[in-house]
Amino acid sequence: MEPVTRLAACLLVSVRLHRILFLGFALLTSSVSATNLTLYGIVDTGIATGHVSRQADAPGGDLSANNTAMTAGVIVGGSRWGIMGSESLSDDWSVHFVLEEGVMTNDGTLAQGGLGFGRQSTLGLSKANLGLIEFGRQMNLASRYFLSFDPFHGGTSQLALGTSMGSANVIRYDNLIQAQLTPTPHFTAGVSYSFAGKLDSTYQTQDGTIVIQPDDSTLSNNKDVRIWSAGMLYTEGPWTLAAGFDHALVPASPPAGYLGSGPMAWLAGAQIDLNVTTLSLAFGQGRNGAFSGQLPGAAWAESGIQTTTVGSDLLFSQGYDHQSVFVGAVVPMGGGLKGFMNWQAMQPQGNLKSRAGYATQQVYSGGFIQNLSPRVSAYVYASQAINYAMISTAKSSIVGMGFVVIF
Repeated sequence: MEPVTRLAACLLVSVRLHRILFLGFALLTSSVSATNLTLYGIVDTGIATGHVSRQADAPGGDLSANNTAMTAGVIVGGSRWGIMGSESLSDDWSVHFVLEEGVMTNDGTLAQGGLGFGRQSTLGLSKANLGLIEFGRQMNLASRYFLSFDPFHGGTSQLALGTSMGSANVIRYDNLIQAQLTPTPHFTAGVSYSFAGKLDSTYQTQDGTIVIQPDDSTLSNNKDVRIWSAGMLYTEGPWTLAAGFDHALVPASPPAGYLGSGPMAWLAGAQIDLNVTTLSLAFGQGRNGAFSGQLPGAAWAESGIQTTTVGSDLLFSQGYDHQSVFVGAVVPMGGGLKGFMNWQAMQPQGNLKSRAGYATQQVYSGGFIQNLSPRVSAYVYASQAINYAMISTAKSSIVGMGFVVIF
């Protein structure tokens, strides 16, 4: 081939290649610009020291232990990163997704049992002035609607509201379909159903035997636990009103000897912003079992003191009833400094009232958070709990500090 012909061929190939690359880039950029994408996250890391104790005559026997450790996700919920996006289908309809992964920043491992995007993985469809429907792993409605009531924002510690109100303990269900209607800007109501929640369950049979049965969430496993949930949220002016209900159904094949229904829990609350302080009040009850609360300290799993569900996600136990109350306050102090505190209690009811070794759990917590910049804060906190998980004489105390970065 002549040099001139060869040069012309090369130029032609180059032009075609650049045209292909340009068209590909145009398609890519138009796709990205048409979809609203947001990358976000929270990094919360600190250090805490805690102490637990229990007297010899209490269930579980004598206990005294201390622990000082690095912590993650104590104040503003667990550390995480995520990506969310939406695509408009018309003036009213849009499709959106959320992929959110929890991270234990103290050691780099994944939270939520090591699940990728274990905090949330949903695909949804929404209509303006009507509501949305979402599919996938996500929080139940009680946790979603009561998150603002908790001065500690559902953090992984005994300070959180979920210590006494387990159904609002930032619970997540797998295989969940959740619909929320918003007929007005001030009111939202929702209902959801989990086909298989992937929740390990503890069963107390009629003869008192304790059996822990894992849920494999295969959507065809007779051990799968299914959950109904409902909730409502109303906000207008300084007021926020919320309510939630959860009912875990007994699986098709429960452990031998277990008879009865599954645990149910409801709660209702009100919050008011008085400018000088924000006050929250919530009350709830649980029947025939419990939804798991927080571990002592800052999620101190090896403390020797377990949650009401004996280390699993759900407790199935006929007559295991309780009622809970929560009072919280956030006080702005100027200069980016806020004080926060709460008191919560969980009182035995039903058969528990006559069982030896049970008493009312009470948790007193408080702390301060200082904004160092629009995205960085430092915090200190302390908490004292008595009769932890309603076990008489079980105590847990913790003091800690840390930093939060929000991006």
